[in-house]
Amino acid sequence: MKTLLITLCLIGLFGGCKKDQPVPDNACTATNPLDVQWVKEITQSFTNCTCKHTLFQGTYRGQTVFFSLMNDPLCDGIFSATLHDCTGNVIRSYPSSLAEMEAFSKEVKIEKPLYVCKK
Repeated sequence: MKTLLITLCLIGLFGGCKKDQPVPDNACTATNPLDVQWVKEITQSFTNCTCKHTLFQGTYRGQTVFFSLMNDPLCDGIFSATLHDCTGNVIRSYPSSLAEMEAFSKEVKIEKPLYVCKK
């Protein structure tokens, strides 16, 4: 009887433990890209948005990319975008200029918004 009680206690003690789920680092393979740490850091940088900022998923030269844009028609902002690959590495930046904005519109296909920060 004592052995049964000890066995049940041990099963209850260790059987109830769950392994910590690894934090995903690849936004392309994560169930939710917003759970990936580097993506969280981008969305957390959107604070006190007076103009709408959106984090997008898109395609650049056949590769999945993530980038943020200020896309509020009521704000006359300066265009700038930085493309990140699935693990957060910067693969291309588009600094503020008309030529870069045109290059971005030709080279990047916006697929879907992932996060929106607005007033």
